[in-house]
Amino acid sequence: MTRHDELGEVAVAFNGMAAALQDSHTTLTYRATHDELTGLGNRAALAERMAASFEPDSGVRTRHDGPLFIDIDDFKDVNDSLGHEGGDALLVLLAERLRASVRSHDLVARLGGDEFAVVVLDNDDGTPATGPVAERIYDALSDPFVIGDRSLRVSLSIGVAQRTADTADVTELLRQADSAMYRAKHGGKARYEIHGG
Repeated sequence: MTRHDELGEVAVAFNGMAAALQDSHTTLTYRATHDELTGLGNRAALAERMAASFEPDSGVRTRHDGPLFIDIDDFKDVNDSLGHEGGDALLVLLAERLRASVRSHDLVARLGGDEFAVVVLDNDDGTPATGPVAERIYDALSDPFVIGDRSLRVSLSIGVAQRTADTADVTELLRQADSAMYRAKHGGKARYEIHGG
């Protein structure tokens, strides 16, 4: 009888350890693919999603999936006037608006600092959706952000790239979006540029 009880205790302990190990694995996986401050995907999640769209079985090379690279204009001024806590509060609020501006199958990620990205998938009819998503993001900025007792208007510079039949790989597509974002920033800010557009 004693041996039976001991085996039961060992089984309970083993099950507890297995559950704890599973919880730890889930937590570590989440932390590896998500931004701690905003809860959005991170750079690793972005790379994973983009790589998946280039896999041979992901569809024909005529897909127009593409990334949007997003940078907050003059974010340093926000940190200078509101402090880093205020800057973090703005990043969290912006993350919520970005998430609300995209469709459920698009991915919003924070790349670090004040840089974000969105991976936009084609519309169901195969037409590109990157431009319309960029427009919705700008519409979401029409209302000011309220941080503490301050009301703050924010503008973004967005670079858009769209996959074409000639797009070699993920790295090229991301470089195109990054380059378009810098063109938007140097072209007057508060706007978006489409690579090749």
